[in-house]
Amino acid sequence: MKNDAIKYLNSLITDDSTKKEIDLVGFIKKCVREYQEPEKEPKVDWLEFFERLWKTYPRRVNKELAKRTFEHKIRGLSEQECRDKCNNIYKAIVVADTRWKSLGTEMQYIPHFSSWLNASVPNSPKYKGR
Repeated sequence: MKNDAIKYLNSLITDDSTKKEIDLVGFIKKCVREYQEPEKEPKVDWLEFFERLWKTYPRRVNKELAKRTFEHKIRGLSEQECRDKCNNIYKAIVVADTRWKSLGTEMQYIPHFSSWLNASVPNSPKYKGR
């Protein structure tokens, strides 16, 4: 596209511009449209989902690390995919909490939320590392 623009602008210089109509504004608009980035998906308010899950989890230690881990699990997902994944995480928390209570697990042996997320929930397919 860059070469086309250069060729066109060079033709304006060498040709007799009074003999032909030049739609320079239209050409610039066309170039801008072609170089625009594709629209990004709307960002998901994942903090709201995280806060709900955080309140549900029995052992709440190191919230900042848990936030970063949670973000890796949902990064790049659409809002509906994020909602579905959070519902699945919620169900898994309830099952794990029920198991811990039935076994009489002491609080010190329940993993931190970030550790539990890493062990129980796969990362988002769009997560490529830090």
